[in-house]
Amino acid sequence: MKKKKKWPAISVIALLGAGLVFYLLTFLLYEPSEDFYEFPVPKIATLLHKDELTERYEWVHASEENGIPSIYKWVLSKNGWKEEISEGASTLYTNGSHTIDLISTTNMLEVIKVE
Repeated sequence: MKKKKKWPAISVIALLGAGLVFYLLTFLLYEPSEDFYEFPVPKIATLLHKDELTERYEWVHASEENGIPSIYKWVLSKNGWKEEISEGASTLYTNGSHTIDLISTTNMLEVIKVE
C-alpha cells in the first residue's frame, strides 16, 4: 500500500492560517481616526496633542530616515489612502476629496488635515 502524502494539505492549511493571522493582526493594530477622515492610526501610538487640524502621536515605529513601516503603508492603501507626494519626512495621502499630510520623525507621527 502507498502512504498518502499529507504535506501538500498541511502546507496549504499553514499558509492560509498564516495569511489570516497576518491580515487580522494588521487590521487589529490600526484604528480609524474619526475626526481625520477615518485615516488609520496605530492603536499602540500615544496621542500627545490634538486640535482641529492636527493629531500628534508618540510611536516607536516612526522614523524620519525610514518613514513609516511597510505594513502601515499597506494598511493605508487597503483603506483607500493613496500616497501622492513624499518629500523628506512628509507624505501626502489622498482618499477621494480628503488629503492628509503624514509626517514621520523619530518616534513621532503627525497627522495633519490639508484643507
